[in-house]
Amino acid sequence: MVDNFDKIRRIISADFEAGEDMFFYVFIMRRRKDGQGDSDSCLLHSYLIRSVVELNKLEPEIKLLSNFYGARAYISISPKSMKEFQSKMLTEIANDMAHGTMRGPSRLTSHISGVLEAKIKRWLIDIDSTDAHSAEEVKNIVLGELYEMTTPEFITIPSVSGIHLILSTKFNTLEFKNRLEYRGIADNVSLHKKSALTILYANL
Repeated sequence: MVDNFDKIRRIISADFEAGEDMFFYVFIMRRRKDGQGDSDSCLLHSYLIRSVVELNKLEPEIKLLSNFYGARAYISISPKSMKEFQSKMLTEIANDMAHGTMRGPSRLTSHISGVLEAKIKRWLIDIDSTDAHSAEEVKNIVLGELYEMTTPEFITIPSVSGIHLILSTKFNTLEFKNRLEYRGIADNVSLHKKSALTILYANL
């Protein structure tokens, strides 16, 4: 079981203090690789979280649905603008009407949340290993070799199959990938910015 509610609470609490016009996209997905369902993935439910209080209220429901369906709850750890979301939603609905198509609310919400620019940009390094040495080696590449004047703060989030390292300080991503290749650990490490999704809860 992976339960990152407390860690996520600390992240979004600081973000909400910095501004009101933002939300975090949370969704529950069932995946065939977890032994659930016939399709590769199935979006079961989604939420736009606008406060820590709202996340607290929804926590029992998110856990209940995840447990019942054998699903995972994800959160995009880069907040988006609610005003921009609403504006984009109107545009997308108008486009659907103009072309005689119709997407459901969940599909539209997922699409818009994915294409909007983040209000607070974060990078997510996905390490597909629970070996603490692997996480430290990746940290050392970023800390010791890619930063010269600043020391970024890492947030470590357990995932189902490894560890997610989250940081909000920009670095040379191309050089990072080159150094992973040089050390022979690139196969177990991936970098995400646009879709920086991490596990909120899973009980598989």
